[in-house]
Amino acid sequence: MSGFPVRALVHAALAAVAVQPIVFCIWPLLPVVLSGTEVSWQEVLALLACVLVVASVFVILLGVPSFLLLLRLGQPTFLAAGLTGFFVAAMPLAILSWPSQQGMTSSGGNWFGRQVEFYVSGVPTLYEWLSFADGLLRLGFYGLISALVFFAVWRKRLYGRAFCCASQSSHSRPSR
Repeated sequence: MSGFPVRALVHAALAAVAVQPIVFCIWPLLPVVLSGTEVSWQEVLALLACVLVVASVFVILLGVPSFLLLLRLGQPTFLAAGLTGFFVAAMPLAILSWPSQQGMTSSGGNWFGRQVEFYVSGVPTLYEWLSFADGLLRLGFYGLISALVFFAVWRKRLYGRAFCCASQSSHSRPSR
């Protein structure tokens, strides 16, 4: 990997992490604030710190290796990077929280303002599966945004522009 643009990779990874608090503030936090709910800014700052830590772990352990694999497989595109980011972000939740038989217990909870059963006699209900899918889509969205920012910064650092229609390979520098 001689001549590999490590600096572009580091800048892209930093941007992918840095965008997450912004996405968090716009998507889940803004509706809470706009609804008039009192929000402790100390709690918000603590949550944003947690978002940065989790995003850093995901980008370093999953995002960068996935991008390097995309590079190895050929010319990555925004579509490939975005889809990879979506699936890489959602996979840990899919593996760790797959709804399964829970003995003979029943449990319920809030589903968008409605009290519903998630498990009945240990069997996941439709609401449990919908809750599972909702979590996957939310984390996948974070991964999608992060991957698109990563790829845009990567391209910008290599070519001086994030968006182009040139068919240059995105892992080699163009000749000048």
